[in-house]
Amino acid sequence: GSFQEVARELLLKVNVKDLMGLLDQKADGDELQQKLQEAMEEVEGRVTRSEWRSAISDQALINEALCAEHSLGRWIWRSGEVRASGLVPWEVQVVNTCPDNFQWQQNTPQVVAAAPGLYEISFGIFGKRKGTVSVLVNQETVFVLSNATASVSVRPQQGASCTGLTLVEFLVLPPQAQLSLAWQDAGVFPGGKPGGRA
Repeated sequence: GSFQEVARELLLKVNVKDLMGLLDQKADGDELQQKLQEAMEEVEGRVTRSEWRSAISDQALINEALCAEHSLGRWIWRSGEVRASGLVPWEVQVVNTCPDNFQWQQNTPQVVAAAPGLYEISFGIFGKRKGTVSVLVNQETVFVLSNATASVSVRPQQGASCTGLTLVEFLVLPPQAQLSLAWQDAGVFPGGKPGGRA
């Protein structure tokens, strides 16, 4: 048994030729210095933890400002049916980038703008019927648009399927402002068909 153990230990020992080959492959001083210099340059080019945190904080401020500038809500009235006093029920929410500010419930006639400030309000109502649209803030009419009078010539062209009443306006809203639209149907345009959707 002891002869076999000695033979096994000799096999495990490195021979001189293999050891010399390994020593020849080791880095010399100049090569080691060059590698250290490259590593130091790479480390110097990296940002520190505090620089990284500062950049993330700055970017968060920019993102917040951009989101506030592009706060948007869009709702659709598909049925053409109105509630009491002609109020338009908002049936579908298309987009709402700020649900904390633009508070909406399906099939209700108002959208609440929680934050006070300057808002751009826009709408479009399309159909073969003439009528009047009123924009209300907290149940008070703030402006009216109509194609029901002879002085307004927004009518479908001959052969056209519909026309629209559209508006873009700016309003300064108080906190928790309730925004609503009211539609008052004034009948079918000449040449139009009954039952057209507003």
